[in-house]
Amino acid sequence: MAALREYYLHDSLIDGVLFLPDEKRVEIRIELCNWMQPGFCETDPETLEVCMVFEGVEEFSLSLAGYVFDYDEILEVRGADDGTIVIAYLATRDVATISIKGERVMFIKETQHDGV
Repeated sequence: MAALREYYLHDSLIDGVLFLPDEKRVEIRIELCNWMQPGFCETDPETLEVCMVFEGVEEFSLSLAGYVFDYDEILEVRGADDGTIVIAYLATRDVATISIKGERVMFIKETQHDGV
């Protein structure tokens, strides 16, 4: 999943997660810290709304089932040998995880914001 190597997600914020099992798809809405990305220029917007889309999803789980996301901070994104991606984030009172095993991931830029 080469697309994950293109973005530095630490400190970015998760706004929502949508699992579409019939489509084998997971969509994660993120407020990306654009200012932390390689190649950032001072004229670029500091944050971007992006949607991280996983396709061909075989497995999906949330460590906090039913959790309602509210701009929760991403702490770490790591990959496992079997292709599973684990996103650790700071939930209301604890560290929680999203685990996704899929065929591919892509980032779709939605809108831009000025300032943080």
